[in-house]
Amino acid sequence: MPTESLRAAFRIQYRVIGALLRRELVTYTGKKGMEFLMLMIEPMIFTVALVILTTFKNSIVDKTIPVVAFAVSGFAIMWAIRLQIMRTMPVILGGVPLLYHRYVKTTDIVLAKGILLVFSSTLSFFVLVPALVLLGIMEVPVNILLVATSWFLVQWYALAFSLIVGPLSALYSAGLRISIILGVLHAFSTGAFYMIDWFPKEYHKPLLYLPMLNACEMMRDGMFGDICTTHYSVLYIVFFNIFLTYVGLVFCRKCANRSSFYDSGP
Repeated sequence: MPTESLRAAFRIQYRVIGALLRRELVTYTGKKGMEFLMLMIEPMIFTVALVILTTFKNSIVDKTIPVVAFAVSGFAIMWAIRLQIMRTMPVILGGVPLLYHRYVKTTDIVLAKGILLVFSSTLSFFVLVPALVLLGIMEVPVNILLVATSWFLVQWYALAFSLIVGPLSALYSAGLRISIILGVLHAFSTGAFYMIDWFPKEYHKPLLYLPMLNACEMMRDGMFGDICTTHYSVLYIVFFNIFLTYVGLVFCRKCANRSSFYDSGP
């Protein structure tokens, strides 16, 4: 039966990704787990540093918006995406020996790395925000569900993007440079430094074509509520993520079919 064959294939790939995930976890944790701890603390340090910088500069255009919550919402999203891009670029080339195993695919290698990064950045975000609230530095988000949903969409986008930059860096000589440029561009396209409402109305529609700017606006709606005006489309983010996931899977399939690629292994 085709359905049973499909289930068997899913079970195999589930076990493969699980094994690769445990391998990645062991690589990061080692004996003392310091590297995994740093992987979680790294985005915290980066976000807190930018929060302090933004607070001292007091560069928020709308003075009614809490500076710390504004900085956390923007910089956490920007860092989560850039973390995925920068850490998954070399993952396929580094995992070439694993591809000689019958059931291991390029998609599995990228997903194992990406899932670990999703876990670390998510843990970092959901530790940092409650800590800032408990310390009285930041107010409790108005709509926690909206914040959590926007973060889920951000992580889906980041994971889908990793399925592109991993094969891109492995297939083409210029792929690594292109991936680095894409990572840098996300520093300015995620809304870390601005909100859509700060721009003239004629620029609102073009800006809404940036999917992670929509997600950032969505998170700030959950953070601030009626304090500020936000612009976003949840459906647009979802459809864009679906499209990005499809493109990523096509890239992974192309990478798997590239026979000369395997010649780079031992």
